[in-house]
Amino acid sequence: MSSNEQDREDVDSILNKVQGVIFDVDPVLTAGDPVCFTALARALDLLKERNIPFRWLTNDSLREPEEISEALRARGLLLDRGTVRTAASYVARRISEKTPRATVFLLGSDAARAVLEDCGLRVIDEPAEIGYLCDYIVTGAFPAFSHRALAEALRCHQLDAALVAIEREPTVPGSDGQPGGGPTTAALEAMFRRGPVFTGGMPSSDWLQNVAEELNIPGAQCLVVGDVRRSPEEAARTAGMPVLVMGTDYDRLVSYLKERL
Repeated sequence: MSSNEQDREDVDSILNKVQGVIFDVDPVLTAGDPVCFTALARALDLLKERNIPFRWLTNDSLREPEEISEALRARGLLLDRGTVRTAASYVARRISEKTPRATVFLLGSDAARAVLEDCGLRVIDEPAEIGYLCDYIVTGAFPAFSHRALAEALRCHQLDAALVAIEREPTVPGSDGQPGGGPTTAALEAMFRRGPVFTGGMPSSDWLQNVAEELNIPGAQCLVVGDVRRSPEEAARTAGMPVLVMGTDYDRLVSYLKERL
């Protein structure tokens, strides 16, 4: 059997048992080929016809989930509300579950702040506030990055605040090179001489498992569709999930789904 035939057989066996799909949305947001969006729309139609739920995951920490949804709709993809999950929303939920009403010093965007506050977390940014209490330092894409912010983060660290990274992207997905959360986190790691207690964004096996639980689907029946640049294979397999790494070649996904309908 050739390697292509083996790959086809492996994917066919996956689709025989898949009950949900998780898409890495960032390759879609960066794609410029309209053919990609047309093929992806066909794939989504097939999933809907088969009543297979799906979610979109993004490491973009500059925009709130609904803004990402609007960007996808602008590309001709008809999405139901609430199907997009951002790394910031996952981090906010995880912190609130561990430490309800926690106090957070954020080196990140207004969108990340809104998501954190929606989960009942208190986001502080004034030195007087930082002086008496801080549970977490949270990093993400940070347009207002400054040495002052670094100094205030160090003060929080000295008060035993835990470092959490929303994502570790070198640049914001789909931007023209705007720094992502990676550089911000790296600067703090250099000062603190320790890394984050956890990182929320893709590739994250914990995040994938969380989404599968939300869909009430066993990990082994939740297919992850990712991009070679993100390398989701290890995270998906750690989570016990099948994975298709296909970039933006959604015609391939369409053909596999058609064979299984």
